[in-house]
Amino acid sequence: GRPSISIGQLVVLALVLAFAGWGLRRLVLRRHGWLTFFLIAVAAIWQGATLVTVLLDGFVLVNLSPFVARAAVAACLAGGIGLLPLVFRMAEGPVRSARSKPAVEEELEDELDSDDEHAWGA
Repeated sequence: GRPSISIGQLVVLALVLAFAGWGLRRLVLRRHGWLTFFLIAVAAIWQGATLVTVLLDGFVLVNLSPFVARAAVAACLAGGIGLLPLVFRMAEGPVRSARSKPAVEEELEDELDSDDEHAWGA
C-alpha cells in the first residue's frame, strides 16, 4: 500500500534542494544579480507548472491538506511570474545607463530650463 520512491526521484530531490540552497546562499550573502533572480524565477515556474494539476483537479494526492498544496503551487507560479519583470528591468539597467546622458549634461539642461522659466515669468 505505500508508494515507493525511485532513485531518479531522490536524485531530482537532491538537485532541487541543492539549487534552493545555492539560491538562498546567494540572496543572504547579497551576491545576487539578474541571473540569480532569473534562475530562481525559472525554477519556481517549473515547479508550479509540474504541479498545476493540483489547481485543476478536485482531488490532491498528498499527505497534507489540499489547501497547503494549492497554496504552494500558486505561490510558485505567482512568485516566478512576478520576478520576471524585475529580472528584465535589472538586465536592462546597464544598457540604459550606458545610453543615458552624463550627469554634467543633465545638470546643464536643468539649469538652462530653469533660466527659461524665469525669463518667461513662469
